[in-house]
Amino acid sequence: MEQRFDSGWQFSKQAPGSSREHAADFAFHAVDIPHDWLIWQHEDLYEDSDGWYRNQLPACPEGTVCELDFDGVYMDWEMWINDVLVCAHHYGYTSVVVDVTRYLTRDVNTLLIQVKARHPNSRWYAGAGIFRPVRLRWLPKHHIVTNGIYVTTSSCEGGWQVDIATQLAGEGGDAVLTQRILDAQGNQVALHRHPAKGAEVHQRLFVPQPALWSCGQPNLYLLETTLGEQVVVQNIGFRTFTVTPDHGLFLNGQAMKIKGVCLHHDLGALGAAFHEKAARRQLQVMKNMGVNALRTAHNPPAREVMDMCDEMGLIVMDESFDMWGSTKTACDYGRFFMQDFAEDVRLWVTRDRNHPSLFMWSIGNEIHDTHANPDAINVLRALKAEVRRYDPAGNGLISMASNLMLGQGAQRCAHELDAVGYNYGEKLYRKQHEANPHWAVYGSETAAMVSSRGVYHFPKHVNILSDIDMQCSDLGNSAVSFGSRTLEECVSGDLGWEYSLGQFLWSGIDYIGEPTPYQSRSSFFGQADTACYPKEGWHLFRAAWQCEDVVHISVTWDWNAGQVIDVPVATNAEECELFLNGVSLGRQQVERLGVHAFRPVWQVCYAPGELRAVAYRGGQCVGTDWRSSYGNSAQICLSCDETQLRADGHDLAFVHITMKDAWGRVVENANDRVHIEVSGAGRLMGTDNGDSTDPEGYKANTRRLFSGKLLAMVGALDHPGSVTVTVTSPGMEKTELTLPVVAAQGKAWSCVDRIPAAPLTEDCPVRRLDMKVLGPVDLNPQQPNTCFEVTLLPETAAAQPIIWTATNAAGIEAPCVALTPCGNRVHVQALGDGVVYVRASCCNGAPHSRVLSQMEIRITGMGTTRLNPYGFISAGLYDVVQGEISPGNEHGAAFAPKERSLVGFTNVDMGPDGSDEITLPVFALDGSQLYQIGLWEGIPGQGGVKIADLPYCKPVIRWNTYQSETYRLPRKLKGVVTLCFELHDKIHLKGFSFTRQSRCWELHEAAGADAIYGDSYRVEGSRVLDIGNNVSLLFEGMDFADRQHVRLALTGTTPLEQTTVMVRIADAQGEEKITPCDFDGHGGETQLFDVEVPSGLCRVTFLFLPGARFDFTSFRFT
Repeated sequence: MEQRFDSGWQFSKQAPGSSREHAADFAFHAVDIPHDWLIWQHEDLYEDSDGWYRNQLPACPEGTVCELDFDGVYMDWEMWINDVLVCAHHYGYTSVVVDVTRYLTRDVNTLLIQVKARHPNSRWYAGAGIFRPVRLRWLPKHHIVTNGIYVTTSSCEGGWQVDIATQLAGEGGDAVLTQRILDAQGNQVALHRHPAKGAEVHQRLFVPQPALWSCGQPNLYLLETTLGEQVVVQNIGFRTFTVTPDHGLFLNGQAMKIKGVCLHHDLGALGAAFHEKAARRQLQVMKNMGVNALRTAHNPPAREVMDMCDEMGLIVMDESFDMWGSTKTACDYGRFFMQDFAEDVRLWVTRDRNHPSLFMWSIGNEIHDTHANPDAINVLRALKAEVRRYDPAGNGLISMASNLMLGQGAQRCAHELDAVGYNYGEKLYRKQHEANPHWAVYGSETAAMVSSRGVYHFPKHVNILSDIDMQCSDLGNSAVSFGSRTLEECVSGDLGWEYSLGQFLWSGIDYIGEPTPYQSRSSFFGQADTACYPKEGWHLFRAAWQCEDVVHISVTWDWNAGQVIDVPVATNAEECELFLNGVSLGRQQVERLGVHAFRPVWQVCYAPGELRAVAYRGGQCVGTDWRSSYGNSAQICLSCDETQLRADGHDLAFVHITMKDAWGRVVENANDRVHIEVSGAGRLMGTDNGDSTDPEGYKANTRRLFSGKLLAMVGALDHPGSVTVTVTSPGMEKTELTLPVVAAQGKAWSCVDRIPAAPLTEDCPVRRLDMKVLGPVDLNPQQPNTCFEVTLLPETAAAQPIIWTATNAAGIEAPCVALTPCGNRVHVQALGDGVVYVRASCCNGAPHSRVLSQMEIRITGMGTTRLNPYGFISAGLYDVVQGEISPGNEHGAAFAPKERSLVGFTNVDMGPDGSDEITLPVFALDGSQLYQIGLWEGIPGQGGVKIADLPYCKPVIRWNTYQSETYRLPRKLKGVVTLCFELHDKIHLKGFSFTRQSRCWELHEAAGADAIYGDSYRVEGSRVLDIGNNVSLLFEGMDFADRQHVRLALTGTTPLEQTTVMVRIADAQGEEKITPCDFDGHGGETQLFDVEVPSGLCRVTFLFLPGARFDFTSFRFT
């Protein structure tokens, strides 16, 4: 007998290092299992703590065996029964089956589990706790071993044969093992009986002409294995996978491309706590996109996920181990890998090996050992041997995913694999495929474009990785340094490589943790957000991967009057035409390759109304899509995927909260705050708006919408009735949605967790900043000024400061305009030529800008603007490039790995005094490597001169975090120069700045004077000699800041007993300080004098009166 063991659990969180001896004193409270304790504390998702779980088990009946099956406990946990240590396990993702029979010595037995959460233990959010289901089994002494059935299928004449190896435990006398196969209608199609003797029984069954399992038709059969009263049922399917190095992947003899996604295990608002309905919703959203394959990044999934993939027709790359012996974070599984991997492979493979959806075992992701450890090849062979020990027939191919395929170590490992996975290595395919024609290659991770649903940073043709709103562009123009340049090229490139098996996008859905390019809560990599709401990339891949006709306008329609808007349309038709308010804006051919593949783009000057896209094939309309303008939120709208819930304490409904304006149009950028109340036979399980930057908790009943949407997860209680969801928002009438909760069969799940209720605050955020130009948008010397005004929408929004900035197309501050803000207006003065985006933003209560609005102006005839190195010059402003350069974090530049690349900056104005001290903020991926940053004056190969190699080597303190290093150069750089930075490996360079070195504190040679007056002197080298009557030496640009007195070190000689040097210092306003300095003919070559000075920028004159005789070498103020 098997039953869920989810009820009766109690939990207590304790400080790290807590002890079982004190567990009786801990304060426990009831919780539901699966459980993730960290997701409830959104302000500290990575807290170091111990989680203690307590429950009770009854006595074990005579003649039976009792098993506990934990599908996942994260991580490093121990279990006691009646104060006796039963087991310990380190890996958080393998299913652990524990025979507890001999420990159940009492009528009521106390079960205690300690889970140790230490961070960082992963590169993403992993959660903490008993996060997957627990099962309790009562088995006869003679029984089928859990996960001990191994099934292989193969075609033969007239049908398919099914070979089954079944492991048995205990002695059974004359018992018979019966195995039969049922089709989808319950009809028996095969039967075999065999004496149940020994430790393993082998049987062969024959199925005539079965319906094959495929992605399009996932036909499943049921294998029923019976031994006495024990019955084990599982899905099987009939299919063959074949890979070829030249023609890719074949399923049942038919060529197919992997159109896959990588998914982490968190479920958004539920955290790591597994829920099969939430997981099914994730998979269905991916399936609707056209996905046919899942990579379980980077660990075995919950067992239910494998069942769902069987049912839904998704082939699975079942992965384990994000690290081997070399840890990636201080507290990860690498600490235990070498001692544990053999047992963890057994647990992993025996659980999943019979699934028809399984086609590949991945034994590692981005394993640094393959690059740094010569013994890694032996570890790989050991892992392969363990996989084949439990899957000898090869139900799954063996592979791994590498981002190190440039290295010899990873290439040596590749020879050992059935298929070779490249993480972001598509450009290596052709060369390495030619060099290794026996390799079957595929993209184990591709894309890695970042985006925020419903946020659009214009223009689309410019890569804008980061911006002041801490969001990424949903236009598909936010590319990280290691991923694809565009989603269009990602999808079209793979379709063109016949030998590639296909690709897995990174990633299918946003996940908590591993934020790039910001230090936000969640990632931006998904084609859908954490709430599973599709982004614009989802529609692009749907157009490329689905057979049905697709047309989707990939931008909302609510902008500033006159603003130029890029309007992409995702479609797989032959042609597409765009209309604005009924007027055609042109028809375009739909490309299949390149930067516009499956997504033609129009540039449209915004006007309110309706956009309509029409798709054509063979000249006939095959689809249309609309996007309309809209106003402020006026009505709360609720919808739900479900029509009813089951009263099992576990069923889940997904309630979608949106807004409409007064005319009934959907407000696609609504960000209103709402309050959610769930009453009746249900409870609120979590809320999620899909905003990776939102710091508010998932376990909250009041949230803001993001880009017009908010998801509320509503769970059923354990009794029938109805559940009502009531949503309110300031200034709007409440809206309700009611679902029936019907009686359910069987034992209900535990349903004790409750989200604390919070009141609705009077929060009216700014939805949009409506920007109007009050002057010309084309500026020149005759018309160098213009003005902009902004209005907050809705008008009832809370008043707040407007932040005005001017940037280039990439969002980097532009030096060619000056802004004069005045409340909700800004005056703009042109200083130099360029295209400038004048921006207004506001924070809506956040520590950074949240709402952003912009308008474009063009400046001509003003000349080139020079860059100021004494502020900060962003690396993204480079205008010279050699080699492969990609966008770096925070408007930086990322250099190419393992090859030469260079960025350069022209028109850097070092000024007449110059500087020899430069500061570089750098993020290096390897904190132990020494990087040489070559600094050039001028352009290499075009007359440039190398100034220095600047060494950089610092430990990585935090991922994607720059650390500054300051260097002293061998000489000063002066005047207007071109500077280039050259590297031969990958770093991120945020930019550079020079230390402004005031001329007054430097050593000045006498002959370096800006002017010398008089007729009695001569210049010899750096000295001025034989100075006589009425000679003046002038030195401009001496900035004494706020000082009133300085020390003058004067170096020279006089043949007289004394020569008086008059030091006259005058500021820009004409204020003058004169100090006579009596230079003693016997006092040595360098003599010190106290000098009175004006503040600020001054001219210094050394005046020699009649009768003077002096040889002037140098001077310095200190």
